[in-house]
Amino acid sequence: MTLTFPNLKKLEQRRRYTGHEVKKQLEIAGFKDVQEIKLWETRKKYTSKTDLLKEIKSRKGRSILFELSDAELEELISHIDGKLSNDEVIEEKDRWSIWRANK
Repeated sequence: MTLTFPNLKKLEQRRRYTGHEVKKQLEIAGFKDVQEIKLWETRKKYTSKTDLLKEIKSRKGRSILFELSDAELEELISHIDGKLSNDEVIEEKDRWSIWRANK
């Protein structure tokens, strides 16, 4: 799979600690039985592809998109437009990690 904007993936990876690093630091701090629980939260449902693409164009609620130039944003929108059908409901989700441990 070719990424449309690999620099965004690298940026996102630098913004977040890996699960391994969080676990290691919790253990260094004296926590035991460290567990990572991953959850998916529905951010929004779109009844049309057009609604999603309009929101992406406005960059609303998506700070990472401010890393793209206007031309790059248009390229991303075009890429997404080509991947989605017009008649499907689109469910946008965010992934969360919850950490559980004993001290």
